[in-house]
Amino acid sequence: TVNDKYMGFTDPATISPLIYKDVVISGNGTDAIMGFNKKSGNEIWRIPLKNGAEGAFIDDKGFLYFGSNNGLFYQVQAETGQVVWSYP
Repeated sequence: TVNDKYMGFTDPATISPLIYKDVVISGNGTDAIMGFNKKSGNEIWRIPLKNGAEGAFIDDKGFLYFGSNNGLFYQVQAETGQVVWSYP
């Protein structure tokens, strides 16, 4: 359930936010990583992840790389949130 004290997040952010162009990317240790419009704060994409993600994102030419608590490593397009691949 959404808890108001966390401003709409289901858990406090556990990944340091990353800014790519007009997208602020953040995540939590519960259920997802999300991209927000930098000016409006509106969510523009979400990737559901069982048990969320913690640690840090790496940005390389518009692609995010991160490990999640579901045991997978991901490459994601930063602007769209489209998953390019996950491993294993």
